Amino acid sequence: MFGGSEEDDADFLSPTGGARLASLFGLDQTVTGAGNEFFQYTAPKQPKKGQPATAAGLASQKSPTPTPTSGPPSVFIATAVHAYRFANGQYVKQGKYGAAVVGSHSTKEYRILLYINQQQQVTAARIHSGFVLTVQPNNYSTFYDDQRQNWSIMFESEKAAMDFSKQLCIAKYNSIPSPDSVLHQDLIIGEGQGVEIGDSLEVAFTGWLFQNCGLGQVFDSNVNKDKLLRLKLGSSKVIKGWEEGMIGMKKGGRRFLLIPPALAYGPQGVANRIPPDSTLAFEVEVKRVRLVKDLGSNGQNLGHRDSLVPSPGPNQENLCTDPAGSLPSMLPPKPGQPDASRPSAEREPAVR
Repeated sequence: MFGGSEEDDADFLSPTGGARLASLFGLDQTVTGAGNEFFQYTAPKQPKKGQPATAAGLASQKSPTPTPTSGPPSVFIATAVHAYRFANGQYVKQGKYGAAVVGSHSTKEYRILLYINQQQQVTAARIHSGFVLTVQPNNYSTFYDDQRQNWSIMFESEKAAMDFSKQLCIAKYNSIPSPDSVLHQDLIIGEGQGVEIGDSLEVAFTGWLFQNCGLGQVFDSNVNKDKLLRLKLGSSKVIKGWEEGMIGMKKGGRRFLLIPPALAYGPQGVANRIPPDSTLAFEVEVKRVRLVKDLGSNGQNLGHRDSLVPSPGPNQENLCTDPAGSLPSMLPPKPGQPDASRPSAEREPAVR
């Protein structure tokens, strides 16, 4: 259908090598104050009264023309994907598209776009507090567009899939006027049973200050250290945002977490590390899991288990914190292999 050819692959690449992508959108490549690269998006002109709308202008007609003070929308990330549309009970391959997260911090309006070029936008989905991007194995993710059409997109690398999911989560958080709960997004699902209150984990993490609507300074990380953070869910030894966010994670899973100040360090902050009333962002990977159910079935004493996995938490001397997010309830097969155990609308694309 609309799929791009192999020689057009560079048109869809993200801002790290996006001169050709910029030319497709009429964009200027710039860098935000927070250090995140993006493109300035020049929105298609509104059709004059009495003239038919062009394909490029359809989406823009749904909202008023931005005022000069609001500034143009921005492209926060753009990358190539293999797109599949759900139709007649199965996913049908559409071809290679570009996928982008675009929006405006001033208006707090954000969208996912699937596109070929500025004149051939394929579909769009408004990003809001209830928007769901479901991460699947093998670099697949699924979502519904504004017409409630189900799409499955396959990224060309694990890193591309993770980076896109992070930017989606950031846009979702920024779309909320006054966030008061933890917002999380799966990056990698992991395997096995999801963790619950009472289970013990060992995790690797990186924490950022969330500043100017994006990731700011890293304030703590154990990714390049030998020692993992040991944590028991429900022990109240870490900030509340971690306790809420880690629920449901699996061994090998990764999540991106955004925690509002009330569920982090609040108005007191942490001296010389975290300013008062700071929103925090975390990426967490679960390295090891010890489930209460498994230990109980082995006949071990639950009290003894508590001592096997200590639960150090973030404090002013030892900043160690934990993010998490929701997990899809079902896993798809490898690309191209249908899974009869799942409802047809949730299966991975049947390539055609």
